[in-house]
Amino acid sequence: TVDDGTSAVLHHAVTAGRARLLATVRADVGADASLAWWRDIVARVELPGLDRDGGVELVERLAGEPVDAATRERLWLLARGHPGWLVAAVGATRAAGAWARESGLWCLTGDLAATADPEVLAQVDALPAEVRAVLEALALADELTIDDAEALGGSGPLADAERRGLVRVDEGRDGELWCAVASRLVGTALGATRDQAHATASWRRLADVLA
Repeated sequence: TVDDGTSAVLHHAVTAGRARLLATVRADVGADASLAWWRDIVARVELPGLDRDGGVELVERLAGEPVDAATRERLWLLARGHPGWLVAAVGATRAAGAWARESGLWCLTGDLAATADPEVLAQVDALPAEVRAVLEALALADELTIDDAEALGGSGPLADAERRGLVRVDEGRDGELWCAVASRLVGTALGATRDQAHATASWRRLADVLA
């Protein structure tokens, strides 16, 4: 996502032939200034979901070694070729210690449904842009006071995320309220499709609040 000024500079540079633009557009992100002009001057390529072979390749790259057939099937049935869901599921289950190496292959030994809930993944996919932006920055911080979390983007987006069950609120020893993303799955799902530009924007947003 870019602001109006950056969008104008990009538009001028591309239309003048002084730069070539290569970018990604996520389906879950709402309209912004950049979308007002790219359709007329930039070719768009739709990327379909992964097929089974592509899904297996991604899972084995994430695992670092070959994965057994049963695990590949379980992950395929969960994600159905959605690369972000695969990244989030593998990340969350590995963090939970739900993988083991047997006979030279990695396999899932834990309950996938208990660790990688498809309803949670669908909730993250459907987030409005302003709610996602707050959650992405909050996930980088691990936890923040309510005041600091609201400073990331206002009380509305934070309240929306809490209503969706994607944020948890805990009381500290001093009685102050702290909040964090609801689970490791939410955090990994937020990071699964976050490109470098979004990562930089999230860090900048967080640094501004903490400063």
